[in-house]
Amino acid sequence: MIPLLILLGLVSCVTSIPVYTAEGTHYEVGKIIGRAAQKEIALTMANPTIQKIIPFLDTPTGKQIFEGFYINTVKNYPQYVDEIRGLADGSGFTLENIFMLFAKSEIESFMGLRDQPNRVEHCTDILANSYTPCWGHNEDGDVYDRDTTYITNVTIVSSEGEIIDRFVAFAYGGTIAADAYGFNYHGLVLSENAIDAKKLNYYVSFLSFFSFLISFYFSFFSSVLLSLSFLSVLTF
Repeated sequence: MIPLLILLGLVSCVTSIPVYTAEGTHYEVGKIIGRAAQKEIALTMANPTIQKIIPFLDTPTGKQIFEGFYINTVKNYPQYVDEIRGLADGSGFTLENIFMLFAKSEIESFMGLRDQPNRVEHCTDILANSYTPCWGHNEDGDVYDRDTTYITNVTIVSSEGEIIDRFVAFAYGGTIAADAYGFNYHGLVLSENAIDAKKLNYYVSFLSFFSFLISFYFSFFSSVLLSLSFLSVLTF
């Protein structure tokens, strides 16, 4: 608990990133954070790239792509869709708009927005295999993202009140944990990077992203020290 308090204090004081705490079912946690992060979510939706994606999803091709992602996610990870639904209800945005944020990179690929030559942006991970191995992660995304981020300190409980998991994660407005980096109370630290595929199949490609969520919420391994999270949190 002490390392957690130190981490949250450093994040709050040094980088001025808001810290939002929530406890409840997946849906309840999403709704609490959605209400708290209304400003950040609104800024995310105002991003020019997002404004290009929204009308694309009204086209026949866009609807087909979106439905492929959504149907597969509901089928395989209904609990996370519940959390996304909570974010939508809490923030006042539609479920479709909030869910779209999770498929942003894949939709951009279908739209040809990620095809620029020598395109280098977004996250980077560095692992130093020295006498004292260390791992660093940075969030170097769009300039429009800078004021849309926050830290979530979450306890997920079942409908019967049993604690399922507890974690701390860096998040972007409108997204749930595992879209950036974080750690859970089993000692597992996670970070994420997007890797574009040469050929996308919208019925299965989005599942690779949600595989990160499974390991983040439910892993019981403790091979990574919590202290490593400091390396990533303070580089934003």
